[in-house]
Amino acid sequence: MKFETYAISLIRGAILEMVRQEDWVPRSIREKMKILDRTTIAMELELRRTPTEAEIADRMGIPVKEVSELIVRTTRTIVHSLDEVIGSNSENGPKLVDLVVDDSSDTEREIESREMRRILVECTDALPEREKLVVSLYYHRGLTFREIGSILGVSEPRAYHLHTQAMTRLRAAMKEQGITQAC
Repeated sequence: MKFETYAISLIRGAILEMVRQEDWVPRSIREKMKILDRTTIAMELELRRTPTEAEIADRMGIPVKEVSELIVRTTRTIVHSLDEVIGSNSENGPKLVDLVVDDSSDTEREIESREMRRILVECTDALPEREKLVVSLYYHRGLTFREIGSILGVSEPRAYHLHTQAMTRLRAAMKEQGITQAC
């Protein structure tokens, strides 16, 4: 016997053993699933239709409930590639990966947004009272600088100037907190 022949069978055996270890379905169940599959195919050829679970159970000599459980297990063990094309033979069709929704990026953005809002509120609370009032009237109430000026008893340019000061302070405070993309 050549070493090559020996090595090939040894390597093939090692690969099969590794695949068996990675399989999450017990070998006994896998064997029953194979028998179920062969029986179903043979009966479809004979009957020229899909056999019922009762007919399969009768042919295999096992209870119908066991056939039902095997069918459920079979469907649970089928693994599909996320690159598999859906619904057509075309390679340019939609793939399973397109249907998978990645909520993690939305969750991360939501957490970052909440944290940024929390820091922004803290920074806004640290502003002088007049600047805090200008920010609140402008962003929360949607007032114009003219309207803000009349509420504060200052001119429109002064209200705008107070807003600019507030934004400068907020930017600096946010930068100290490590947030550079706000304001």
